[in-house]
Amino acid sequence: QCPTVSANLQPSSFTHCTMAEEADIAHDEARTMDLASAFMQYVQRCPHVMQSIQGFVGENCHHFADLAVCEERRLEYTTIHQQFLALLEQHVEAFLQFQGASESEFLEALQSVQEAGEWKPFKSTTTLSPR
Repeated sequence: QCPTVSANLQPSSFTHCTMAEEADIAHDEARTMDLASAFMQYVQRCPHVMQSIQGFVGENCHHFADLAVCEERRLEYTTIHQQFLALLEQHVEAFLQFQGASESEFLEALQSVQEAGEWKPFKSTTTLSPR
């Protein structure tokens, strides 16, 4: 049976498959969607994406264990945050290459769904500017 990718993952069209098959199905489905929806599909249903994010969080969560009891923000938090952003950027770049889309097209798609009042998860990403 397919591994659990995310607690928020909706039941999918596949029930018994390998991770490679699961990724292929998610990629095929993403190709049929608008760019913003395809990105969410890519993030939520491609096992390699969620596994790398969950792995990063698992490896680094102990650094943040004292946040609830200490107001100090250590310099290492900035370094870890930068590493996390770099990981996310790698996934965005891979997605854009997979879709054959530019960064500016992606930002336009995110801006469009934000202006329509949809896809609140994208609100912070639309403040980015293309390189």
